[in-house]
Amino acid sequence: WHKKRQVLIWRGASSGKRRQVIEQYIDYTTRFDQQKLQVDIDIAFSSLLKVHKNRLPHPDEYYIREPMSMRQLLSYKYLLVLEGWGMA
Repeated sequence: WHKKRQVLIWRGASSGKRRQVIEQYIDYTTRFDQQKLQVDIDIAFSSLLKVHKNRLPHPDEYYIREPMSMRQLLSYKYLLVLEGWGMA
């Protein structure tokens, strides 16, 4: 556990209400302190649905980062689960 990266991470498609969450936290740079631990936040889409393309406040590329495998995701301590069209 102590070797995992201390980051809240999420990657996924822009389905469901995920868009609002990502728009709010895509550039969330303030770290929160819980039990005196510093935790970074890294959340972004790995893909955009057609319905969301060119409808976001910034260019689409701004919201997209490389997809991550389950193995990569499990190297982080905190995994955000957002309801969408897939299973969480």
